[in-house]
Amino acid sequence: MIKIARYKNTRHWAVWQEDKLLAVVCYKKGAQAIKTLLAGKLTGQAVENLARHSLKTDLGAIERLARSLHKRIAATVSDIENLPR
Repeated sequence: MIKIARYKNTRHWAVWQEDKLLAVVCYKKGAQAIKTLLAGKLTGQAVENLARHSLKTDLGAIERLARSLHKRIAATVSDIENLPR
């Protein structure tokens, strides 16, 4: 039996199969897509929801990484410009 429930005391959702934790996701819609996928009721909408959820998460992580790298590069350039000549 596959069930969806809140993960501990967080805002995340967990997908469980019997007593095994299969996934923890940010949105209930993503958890429902995983459950549908595992239940074998694969529909185009379930796959689209799962792909959209993964893309959003990946794009958010890439944007955070880019901002972090931009700050580091700016700090390094500033340090180089302030070196005594």
